[in-house]
Amino acid sequence: MALPLLLFALPPAVVACTARFQEHQRLQTPVLKPPLETYARLLLLREAGIMLHATQPWEWRHYEFNLGACYTGTIASLSRASWRETLTSACDDLARTQRHFAGACAQEGACRVGDEAWSAIQRVIDILEAASVDFAVAEPSNRPTHPLRRET
Repeated sequence: MALPLLLFALPPAVVACTARFQEHQRLQTPVLKPPLETYARLLLLREAGIMLHATQPWEWRHYEFNLGACYTGTIASLSRASWRETLTSACDDLARTQRHFAGACAQEGACRVGDEAWSAIQRVIDILEAASVDFAVAEPSNRPTHPLRRET
C-alpha cells in the first residue's frame, strides 16, 4: 500500500528539488566563476604547455577541448568576435592534435611528444600569445608567465 503512494509522490518531489537546485546554481555561478574572457586564453596556454611536456597519458589527455572554456555555447557568449574566433580556432586545433597524436601517449610511461605534434601545439601557443594584446583589456595584469618553448 505504501509503495504505490511513494511512487506517486516521489516524482513531483524530485522535480521540485531539481528545479530549486538549478535555480540555486544559476544564481551562484556568476559569483563563483569569472568571465570567460578573463581566463580562457591563459587556460589554453597552460593546457598546451602541459601537452608539450607530457610524459604520461593522463598529461596528454589532461583537458577535453570541447568542454569547459572550449564548449561552443560558452565561447558563443563572448562579446567580441575576435575572442570567439581565437578561442574556437585554438580549441579545435588542440583537440585535433590531441586526437591525431594520441597513439604516442597510449602506454603508461611511454608518452613521447613528437616533432610534428610539438609543432602543431607550438603554432596554437604562438596564436594565443599573439592574441594577448586583444585579450589584455579583460585579463588580469598580474598573471605569471610560463616558459612554453621547446628547449633545443
